[in-house]
Amino acid sequence: MLPLWLTAFDASDPVNTPRDLNTANAEVQQAFGDAINRINELGIALDAAFGDVQYSGIHADSGAQRIPIFGDLGNATGSFTVTGGASLDETGYPVLRGNSYLHTVSWENGCTQDCAPLAEGFVTYSQSTDPANPHFRDQTERYSAKQWIKYPFSEAEIVADTNLTTERLTE
Repeated sequence: MLPLWLTAFDASDPVNTPRDLNTANAEVQQAFGDAINRINELGIALDAAFGDVQYSGIHADSGAQRIPIFGDLGNATGSFTVTGGASLDETGYPVLRGNSYLHTVSWENGCTQDCAPLAEGFVTYSQSTDPANPHFRDQTERYSAKQWIKYPFSEAEIVADTNLTTERLTE
């Protein structure tokens, strides 16, 4: 049996492997044919933008524009964003579960000492379950647009943040 990938997974290059789908593999050809038939059955254009098909199912009933959600079903090796949801239907694929909180920390420009980390993240489903609340969609929209939220780290950043309330406990 032919492999699924022409370039197999390589632990020394996990970001770029596996890659190069093996279109000579009969299983790959069958899967493509089945997928095309299913998309055609549902009336979804084969050239539809991914974000027009896969969207936030949690925010779909709010009456506002759909929020595209990237990611896969978790079947691919090395997925950063894993989603889950209802079945694909004529409306597309409504994502109902997946990443809920993402947080990254790095050091800018490779700094390794005497520098503050850069911390960013999202609450991907936003902070409210109430469609009338202004925080019902805000972080989900930023997540969709990959507009990471920078978290204040240093005392100066914390004090300068006009949206942040702090309380100091003293004895």
